Amino acid sequence: MVTITNQTKLSEIILANPDSIGAIAAIAKPLEKLKNPLLRKLMASRITLSEAANISGCDLDMFRQALIPLGFSFDQEGAVNEKEEIEKKPQWLLTIPDDKISDFDVRPVMESGDDPLKAIVKKFGALTDGEVLCIINSFVPYPLISLLAGKSLTFTAQTGPSEHHTWFLKRFCEVDHSVEKTLGKALIMDDETSFAAALANFPEPAVKRIDVRHLLMPAPMQTILDALTGLDDSDALYVYHKKVPVYLLEELNETQFAVHVLNLAEGEVRLLIYKNG
Repeated sequence: MVTITNQTKLSEIILANPDSIGAIAAIAKPLEKLKNPLLRKLMASRITLSEAANISGCDLDMFRQALIPLGFSFDQEGAVNEKEEIEKKPQWLLTIPDDKISDFDVRPVMESGDDPLKAIVKKFGALTDGEVLCIINSFVPYPLISLLAGKSLTFTAQTGPSEHHTWFLKRFCEVDHSVEKTLGKALIMDDETSFAAALANFPEPAVKRIDVRHLLMPAPMQTILDALTGLDDSDALYVYHKKVPVYLLEELNETQFAVHVLNLAEGEVRLLIYKNG
């Protein structure tokens, strides 16, 4: 019997019993991504059981019902009282002047059927270090929190029955200025000649091409990861991108994939990804 709480990471549950992948994925459509090995690697180590319930819009009891038959038990006393935790604002947020905090209520945008991610990223990018963007939404935006994790300090509080505020404090991020140093040996920043030489190692039928330049985040990353799951050992994935995808590269640095990056011009980046041994 494995004891877990609402704060147990999905990766710990999967490690204890791999059958939990299918059980959790069957609870709601947003959780079906766990069936994809690369997306599972991205999600599972970052999301707790409670966060998974919020993302999927499901009650924690549904997770209990799915996991108890697999040998899991739930420690209610050891579970964190989330309402009490989120009401404890961190010191950095308490000391930020009001004129350094910009609010962005994305609920009207979402109700209209549009994706607010592009506008959020633009507003966050316009901040200077030490300024804060507060996103107002009807749920906790866990994918956005993961997306901006390397560039911000983050805090979320529930301010009403269906209202959540998430504050992002912009801070200097080393990865923006030295991608190669941060992402390690699996990444190769090429010029046009060396990139062409790397591409020449693969006959054209073995090169699978995808264009993600038209997609809004985080769809480019998910599309690339999906393509990599079906990539044969002798194939390469050629990606047309509009920027160097830092967060994708961080994930791939921990896998068997090698990545060549060619930064042609503003908005024109090429990636060549293949299995390295």
